[in-house]
Amino acid sequence: MLSEYAHTFCGEITVNMDFSVLILATIRMADEIEIYARYLDLLDDHLQTYGI
Repeated sequence: MLSEYAHTFCGEITVNMDFSVLILATIRMADEIEIYARYLDLLDDHLQTYGI
């Protein structure tokens, strides 16, 4: 996910860049990371509860 983001959006910044696309992609990536983080928290809770 981060590699694709960096490949697509990290590079030379020019005067005529459309930052709205970059901002939307950043928000979408942050939302996806939040979903993964919640899942990992739930998984960790489950593993601690059941001692797996």
